[in-house]
Amino acid sequence: MPDTDVAGPAPTTDDAPVAALRVLASGSAGNCSVLMLREGTRRRVCLIDLGLSPKRTKRELQYAGLSMEDVEHVFITHFDSDHFKRTWSSMLHDRVTVHVHESHVTEACRLGLRNSQIDALGPDETPVGEARLFTTLMAHDDEGVAAFRFEHAGAIAGFATDVGALTGPLIDHLSGSDLLAVESNYCPEMQAASNRPAFLKARIMGGKGHLSNQQCATLVRRAKPRQNVVLLHLSRQCNRPDLAAREHQDASYELTISAQHEATRWVSVSASGSPSITTLPGRVVTRPAQPSMLFSPD
Repeated sequence: MPDTDVAGPAPTTDDAPVAALRVLASGSAGNCSVLMLREGTRRRVCLIDLGLSPKRTKRELQYAGLSMEDVEHVFITHFDSDHFKRTWSSMLHDRVTVHVHESHVTEACRLGLRNSQIDALGPDETPVGEARLFTTLMAHDDEGVAAFRFEHAGAIAGFATDVGALTGPLIDHLSGSDLLAVESNYCPEMQAASNRPAFLKARIMGGKGHLSNQQCATLVRRAKPRQNVVLLHLSRQCNRPDLAAREHQDASYELTISAQHEATRWVSVSASGSPSITTLPGRVVTRPAQPSMLFSPD
């Protein structure tokens, strides 16, 4: 049975999972995540960013019980090389819709994506199957970066990385997410003490680069996620998982920390606001249990 089919009838309980996220990799060497949305007796498989090589992406999907043939939608936050590998332009099958912010369309075409594949995202909501997608553009380098809010079956998933600065519009965009995936890129002390050149430190910390652990935690507190938080894009040189996790001590949500060379497990959300995972006391990285009926076993 294809992974995009559900084995048996759809769960009817209020706390049944309706969506889940698995971060395949996140960091300066490449970013890619899988978002799955349950629609009755089928699953809609989506990727967020294509910053890994096709070979590694296909391998990671295989580990998750999926293949590129299952993918129907790709959402690109921006076109830095760690979020989109140009080799993908000729390797996506015709049924894939590539969603990019309207200000990124020219760059998408320059990198080889076909106009027929591209869906330009603007200020209005975009249907993604039975889900609704809302997109806002945040400052990042010269071209900006798209932050996403998916609303589906009574649940909300927010996704924001490389957003540059903590702003009111970004907080409003992500507010009330059941699952919030957000970058926690650097520790300011480690950044200052690193041997990186001054111009790079200024780029990262200057409001158009990345969020620090403290900025991330402030965003999360103000956005008030209900179930799960996934930390993205930790710097290997200027951050550590324990430092990022420290900013979320005693939080009511479950915390998962992504990595560059190891995928997270599925982090699922339900429409009721009930967590679908079990807390593992004393763990810096919580690895959610696989929700039954909705996703293939690891």
